[in-house]
Order: sequence, then structure tokens, then C-alpha cells
Amino acid sequence: MSSVADTAQAAGPSHEHLTPEEAARARMNVIEEHRWLWFLVPAFVVTAVFFALAIGTGSQWWMIPAFVLGILPIIATFLYLGLSSALKGN
Repeated sequence: MSSVADTAQAAGPSHEHLTPEEAARARMNVIEEHRWLWFLVPAFVVTAVFFALAIGTGSQWWMIPAFVLGILPIIATFLYLGLSSALKGN
């Protein structure tokens, strides 16, 4: 096979052959993925910042906000997103 065919195949399936229902489902999946990212990324960033402060300064006190403002919201967010996605039927 040529490298052009390998590149086209590696890019993923084409969505040109989808039925309208499949296309709508694909759009809903993308919207749901973006919703998860909008909720989870800030919590991960907050955790990473406070963890980096704890490691960089050598002070263990920075681990308290890393846990309270980072890990607990991540757990709560996973619970909320998982339950709300299950209720939607995703």
C-alpha cells in the first residue's frame, strides 16, 4: 500500500455515509464529550497547580488545598457527570 492510503485509513472513518440518525447521535456524543471536558479540566488544573506548589516549595501545607479544591471536586464531578449521562441514556 502507498503511504497516502495508510494516512487516509489512519485518519478514521468517513462520516459521509452516516444516516441522519447516526449523524445526530455522533453530534450528541461530541457535545457530551465537550461537557465532560468543561467540567473536569478545571478541577485537574487546580489540583496540578497546588500539587506543583507542594512539590516546588517543599511545604506539605499545599497538599490540603490540592485535596480539598482538587480531588474532592473531581470525585463530585465524576459522580454528577456519570449520573446525568446515565439519565440521558448515553
